[in-house]
Amino acid sequence: KYVRGRKEKERRFGCAHARATSAMVKPLKGIVVSNKMMKSVTVMVERIYKHPRWGKYVRGRKKYMAHDEHDACGVGDKVELVHSRPLSKNKKWIVTEILKKERVYDHGELNRRKKELER
Repeated sequence: KYVRGRKEKERRFGCAHARATSAMVKPLKGIVVSNKMMKSVTVMVERIYKHPRWGKYVRGRKKYMAHDEHDACGVGDKVELVHSRPLSKNKKWIVTEILKKERVYDHGELNRRKKELER
């Protein structure tokens, strides 16, 4: 029985450093659904695919934990994720850029202004 050598395994599966590069996995785009953790966000990525049996287009959603180094992401922001080495049990993605910031409303302030206008 032939046993593959170390070089052959590295060529076939890629070494740890090669797996950490962003060229191995396509970058993902999604919307931040939670930023309650320090330097971490939860991002919902949505994809549309054709059902293999019925041919109907289905919308699939998946949540990913991602590392946000500067704590700049807010809920509703559209971000781009890049795959990296495992940072924790669930975090294997890094936020590279915020594509679109979501406008944040202070509902208390809006209600106060609305009441002032009514007077």
